[in-house]
Amino acid sequence: MGKLTDVTRSNDIQLKIVGHSLTMAMDDGEFFSSRRYCVGGHDWEIRLRPKDPWVGRRDRPLTLKLVLRGAPRTGSGSVKAQLSCCLVDPTQKLRPSEMKTVSHKFHKPGDYSPRAVFMARDELEASGYLTDDSYVVQCAITVLREQPEIAAAAAAAGDSANAAVAPSSELHAYLGALLESKTGADVTFVVSGESFAAHKAILASRSPVFMAELFGAMKVKASERVEVKDMEAPVFKAILHFVYTDTVPELDHRDGEETEAASTATAMAQHLLAGADRYGLERLKLICESKLAERIDVDTVSTTLALAEQHDCSHLKAKCVEFIAAGTAENLDAVLATDGFKHLEASCPSVLTDLVKLLRINGYSATANRQNLVTSCTIAVGGYDWLIEVFPAAYYHGTSSRNSGPYIKLRFTLSSDGERTVSATFRCRLVDDHQINQTAASASSSFKEVIVTSIFSNGQPKDMFLVSRSYASEYRYVQPDDSLLIECAITVLLEAPVNAAASVPAPLSDLQKHLGEMLTSKNGADITFLVSGEPVAAHRCVLAARSPVFMAELFGDMKEKDSQSIEIKDMEAEVFRTLLHFIYTDTLPEQDDDDVEAETMAYGLLEAADRYGVERLMLICAEKVHAGISVDTAAMALALAERHGCTKLKARCIEFILASQENFHAVAATEGYKLLMDSCPSALNDLLVAVFLRYKLTVL
Repeated sequence: MGKLTDVTRSNDIQLKIVGHSLTMAMDDGEFFSSRRYCVGGHDWEIRLRPKDPWVGRRDRPLTLKLVLRGAPRTGSGSVKAQLSCCLVDPTQKLRPSEMKTVSHKFHKPGDYSPRAVFMARDELEASGYLTDDSYVVQCAITVLREQPEIAAAAAAAGDSANAAVAPSSELHAYLGALLESKTGADVTFVVSGESFAAHKAILASRSPVFMAELFGAMKVKASERVEVKDMEAPVFKAILHFVYTDTVPELDHRDGEETEAASTATAMAQHLLAGADRYGLERLKLICESKLAERIDVDTVSTTLALAEQHDCSHLKAKCVEFIAAGTAENLDAVLATDGFKHLEASCPSVLTDLVKLLRINGYSATANRQNLVTSCTIAVGGYDWLIEVFPAAYYHGTSSRNSGPYIKLRFTLSSDGERTVSATFRCRLVDDHQINQTAASASSSFKEVIVTSIFSNGQPKDMFLVSRSYASEYRYVQPDDSLLIECAITVLLEAPVNAAASVPAPLSDLQKHLGEMLTSKNGADITFLVSGEPVAAHRCVLAARSPVFMAELFGDMKEKDSQSIEIKDMEAEVFRTLLHFIYTDTLPEQDDDDVEAETMAYGLLEAADRYGVERLMLICAEKVHAGISVDTAAMALALAERHGCTKLKARCIEFILASQENFHAVAATEGYKLLMDSCPSALNDLLVAVFLRYKLTVL
């Protein structure tokens, strides 16, 4: 299980520039440096340029950038950091200016971020933030350290400049880490004395029952504490884990493991099936059904069959019936002897059909020498016809040599047409008139019951030697009117539908679908973003689980923590909505076949992904930008890669530009190249060095 990305944020840093008018005499590009700040185990410095000539603007605006100054004090490798800054009025008469945010992946001391561009000098002087020839810039540094698993996946995806494939979806890992961390939890469940913190929005998105309980008219809607009855704590914990991750590790066990481990997994599957049915978790229910179907044996089949009947699991029910029907009579006897079968009889009468039939032999004493049939009847039980025949003086195997003398024999035959086999049990005993309604437990000590359990096929009889004639006489079962009464109880195990026995695999994960529907429906939304004038509703817990920047903003010490509405600057509404779609589903929405529009979206999304620390989306967008590289776009793509630390994309752009001298000259003539010259001197320098090394060209 992954962990949430570590987020370390500095306290607010205030840079006060005194003597603004004196900065007019500074050279273009000259800067002030702040003191060093230790954030996230690294040393950082903020550089402020009062008039920056490198941003492609004649007005030389105020800019800031973040610089990594010291080697990491803990850990090693690259680190991603974000600089957020705005102008503030010390008198608090003015609201803070628009927040400017830049982020970058730093690899070594001396690396610096792209510029956060503020207003030009004349705008600053007219803004009201300049008082007594000074102004204050408030900054915050956020350092993001990825969990090892995700960082390794991203690194593996980018090992080759020729194959920058995004890692597989980590949505389940992020949500699982959110559940474990309890960050932003807004409801607590108490189960068997144990407490479990969770997030209402995620629960409601995954379960219609939680939706009704937490956001419907039910009484727990406004409650922050809910008691769950009739469930064990480990079972509820496993249900929560499934809700957040769509996985059930508690059911995993390999063939050959100890019997105790397998039994524990089977018991958990039985409890989880009931819990899944209770909360409407259909996929979990099917997973449990499939696991139980694989683990049916003599000890579990009856309990599992009862469970299948109670929770309407037709596939599992069919598998249980199939197991019983396919076994031997001895196997069926063993099943009937288990406590589970007694539970099945008591709790699920619809699975079994019972009928008690009384058979009377009149003139019993005259049958002493009659081995042939004296009485019979046909009855219907469980949808089948059964023929019962009575032989009053039968011998084992046709011989009279047995010391016990002749027996009262019953013969049972399935007489319905068809080739299907049927599992049935016949329990027979001799009774007198006052014993007819007595059970075996309440009958006299002379009570004797004989059971025949078998798999019946049409026309094939099964014999039961009930008692000897001497036994019947000794215990006075012969009635005063010279009749003998036989009670016969027939139990038929009902078949499930024929096609239900076919294997029903669990459906694919629907975690992404459910979260996407939650975003669309806005159920439980607790934050609204205003983007280009458009409101966009979302859920804090999902955003925080997926983005370390949102985590810092919504649950850290930033001012947005308690806000119900946040304005997003420098981003189009469609880009932000697409970013949210990815955060919730780990997929991008389908787009029209418009190459220009798709390319524009890829550029905007890459910037948004970098801004909010959504690494997998960055890799996907970088791949899309690379796929669209042409003479017209190569320089812009190179600038984009440089600004956002996409080293693989940068290498690909340079490789494209250097494919031929003609390519280079064509790219150098584009507007994008001019932008590259103005805004990304370091990338331009790398490109020109590469041009010189490959073609021995010196480009001024």
